[in-house]
Amino acid sequence: MEIEQHGNDHKPLKLYRQYKFMIYIRIREVMDSYKRRTGVRLTYETIAEMSGISVATLQSLAARPGYNTTLSTIEKLCTIFGCEPGELLELRAPSELDSPREE
Repeated sequence: MEIEQHGNDHKPLKLYRQYKFMIYIRIREVMDSYKRRTGVRLTYETIAEMSGISVATLQSLAARPGYNTTLSTIEKLCTIFGCEPGELLELRAPSELDSPREE
């Protein structure tokens, strides 16, 4: 991490960090696994109603690699899908984030 400071002129510090890995939230894969296991297809709208998580947040979880979410969101999703956090989260190199992995 590199920190750039601009003397005493009270400008904000700029932090630069190059990430070697990011946490990928496997929501689509877990939704597919849930459907295969139970025969029930869950939509973002259904999950939102069940969990209290907004549809916009669910869409961001699915579409934005490295999306910063809370542990309570992860807990709610794991409860709905009947899975462990390790099944929902995956540590990936940024170059691997372009395509989902097979289960």
